[in-house]
Amino acid sequence: MNSIADVVVNSGGDVIRGPDSIIVDNTDPEILYKQGWSTDNSTMDSILRPERPFNNTLHAAFVHTELTYNFTGSYVEAWVAGSTSFSCFLDGIKVDWETSDSNHTSSSHNPLLLSPVCMTGIVPPKLHSLKIMVNGTTKSPIWLDLIRYTPTNTTDMRLIPSPVREFSLTKGRHHEFLSEEWDNQGSYVASTTPGASLIFNFTGASVAGLGIYDNSFAHNSSVASYAVDGGEAVFLIIENLSSNELVSLNNQILFQTPLYPPGQHQIQILYHGSSDSETAPLILTSMVVHNHTMNLDTSSDLTLPITSTNLAPNPSSTSPPTSGGAKLSSQKDINRTVPIILGLCGALLIILCALGFIYYRRRRLRLHQLASSEDRIVDPFYLAPDTLISPHTKGMRQHRPDPGTNLNPNPNNIVDASISRLRKGRGLLQVPVLSSILRVRGTSSLHPVPSSHRQVIPESDSVPQLRRPSLRLLVHQDSGVRLPRPVNQESEVIVVEVPPTYTPL
Repeated sequence: MNSIADVVVNSGGDVIRGPDSIIVDNTDPEILYKQGWSTDNSTMDSILRPERPFNNTLHAAFVHTELTYNFTGSYVEAWVAGSTSFSCFLDGIKVDWETSDSNHTSSSHNPLLLSPVCMTGIVPPKLHSLKIMVNGTTKSPIWLDLIRYTPTNTTDMRLIPSPVREFSLTKGRHHEFLSEEWDNQGSYVASTTPGASLIFNFTGASVAGLGIYDNSFAHNSSVASYAVDGGEAVFLIIENLSSNELVSLNNQILFQTPLYPPGQHQIQILYHGSSDSETAPLILTSMVVHNHTMNLDTSSDLTLPITSTNLAPNPSSTSPPTSGGAKLSSQKDINRTVPIILGLCGALLIILCALGFIYYRRRRLRLHQLASSEDRIVDPFYLAPDTLISPHTKGMRQHRPDPGTNLNPNPNNIVDASISRLRKGRGLLQVPVLSSILRVRGTSSLHPVPSSHRQVIPESDSVPQLRRPSLRLLVHQDSGVRLPRPVNQESEVIVVEVPPTYTPL
């Protein structure tokens, strides 16, 4: 056996053995359903309450259909609910069993109860096949909750997918293993004495306690607790939900632990109760061990797992339950995770705001610099007086004066007119033109000729008329250095220099 657990009652002794039974939930894929079965969880609250299905799941049949399950063991039973007929077959042979009155409803106000059916009794320990044929209808369906069977010593637990192992607290026990605080009734152990404890060692990831509620016991609630591996105690309220109409409730989940790392663990159950005979006793039938957290329901009116900080042991407490042990652990994990997520979101928001502020400042500074540069006056281009460069672009050549125009105009007027035409024709930016950029060769007063080199020409009709000077308009396109070119001395050339046109950055 690869799954071994021992039970110690009040540390009085231990018995090492394998599981007493295997619980197969109705959702197990090893159960072969034929057409007509469907998952039906909506009925739990309206039909079966206050009794709850084992794993909070049910399969319902609303037509005539069947199911089959194969197992290796010596005993099997199925837990079903319904008022219509059904038949059980083991290895093809019909099983005779007595129908329990508890699975029939005597009044429309009473819920249907899940009850064991198809009990085969002790059979040879080998591979068997269980078949259940049902006659469900739309108004009277049949529900399947679980199948429970007793494995043999040769049953290989590794071949069972996700086995739910059940360990009885009474089977094979002698009274010396029970202290005076516990009462062994053969099918369950019960205690009404405060301080009664039970220690259970298990190998798995989670464990749950199954118990009974019977109307023959008091109805006042009491308190118990459990602790795993010596950790913090988790308290639970024990209430008796049975009534005059529902005398006994079996397979009730008293508690379920959260998920622990798979391995060997120890759980200690302590009954706080009181000596008052009017309080509900702690009644346990078995411990259920699983390799992962089961979906067992502990949120009904029968239990309330809470921490010791929220509830002190008080036998007269009648507070209604709010959550199960697994749900409480999950809520704690959520409470620890939410502040971390909010902190990360806040840090990210702060970083985004800082980046946006930096981008805004840089953009604003750049726009300010661009606005300042547009107000500046571009420094003019200066050329040496003796430098002459002929226009080399088509746009410049077309601004030469026509031969028939007046070649002896006022230089200032020529410059103004030429620049106006150039700006209008090419759409250049208006740039202030300083008088220092104008150079007029031959007639410029900026470079006077010494008197010793001047030639005096008498004013006479016989003197030939001077040639009309030509006009050249020079538009500088960059700030490069211009090399001087030879000037024809026979003709006077008026050079109008226009500075380069600068555009804002």
